[in-house]
Amino acid sequence: MNSATSIRQLFTSFYNKKIAFRQWLNPFYKNRDFISLQNWMISCQAPHKLTKSAEFPAKIDPEWGDNSQGAAHDDQYWYFTNRHNLFKIPLTTKITSKIKKSNNAGIPSRLYQNGKGYDHMGDIDIYQNKVFVPLEGKRPPKIAVHDCQTLKCLYDYDIKNDDQHGFPWCTIDPKTKRLFTSNFDFDSKEGLFVYQLETKGKEITGVHFLDRFPLFDSNFQNFKLKRIQGGCFSPNGNLYLLSDSRDGDAGLLGFDMYTGRQFVYKKIIKRTNYIPFPGGAIFEGDELEGITYCNLTPDQNPIASTPGINGKLHVTMVDKDLFTDNFYFKHFDASDSNKSNFI
Repeated sequence: MNSATSIRQLFTSFYNKKIAFRQWLNPFYKNRDFISLQNWMISCQAPHKLTKSAEFPAKIDPEWGDNSQGAAHDDQYWYFTNRHNLFKIPLTTKITSKIKKSNNAGIPSRLYQNGKGYDHMGDIDIYQNKVFVPLEGKRPPKIAVHDCQTLKCLYDYDIKNDDQHGFPWCTIDPKTKRLFTSNFDFDSKEGLFVYQLETKGKEITGVHFLDRFPLFDSNFQNFKLKRIQGGCFSPNGNLYLLSDSRDGDAGLLGFDMYTGRQFVYKKIIKRTNYIPFPGGAIFEGDELEGITYCNLTPDQNPIASTPGINGKLHVTMVDKDLFTDNFYFKHFDASDSNKSNFI
């Protein structure tokens, strides 16, 4: 056994036995049952900075961009939702207003019920060649599962959790294979809602509530977020949430999912305006809607061509006007820290 291995084993043994030492080194220890030293050090390598890399397309008004809601991707397509429809666009296609929503699927009529049933799709995710679409409009919320190739709705399941009042977004952790979501307005004491996917082979046979996952700000304190419109995981299991707060704090927040601690925040400037109207003001401005993680940085791009688009985090935004919505696709790069930050 070499000296490096011996020192590591001795330190690990000491760390595992000395509770006071663990609490000093890792403030999160008292909030979660246990986190290993290795996982704690991994969490310190999360990106500490987000930079805007592009905005394309910007201010287009395609039919499918009206009331845009969510975004996801696989190796071949972008997937988007608006309020009532799911559609896909090849990654290699230049996104313009001229692209039709030829590949699309609406909310199944048995669920939509002429607008009296489930009438709102949220931010989506892809798992096992299927699109997971959160549906709101009736109680309980539902998760609709669509085939990636045909976009046909294969099945849907109730989200049975009395504490979940809405279903604005969902994303699946690549490490645990569990579905995460939250209420629209988020209290970190309440935590994220975690659901277990019941599977048989590659088929999804059910969804059941499993647990809550608390989050913390960068100082391990509780916090509140307004208008959580979307969420996505990076391949290494970091969670990014998209807050559409109308008080000037809208933006992207990143969380390490070993500790639940926030490691990054990127403010997104957007227009907020209200038009006086009898009975109450009408909102007219920008809304952040969907988010997906797809590594399209030039030196790491696994895809041949994504015209006008690069970066890793991709956010949809709509400029809501009285008569039409303009669609924006914003792109951000995540820079890794060159040194560990233990506190």
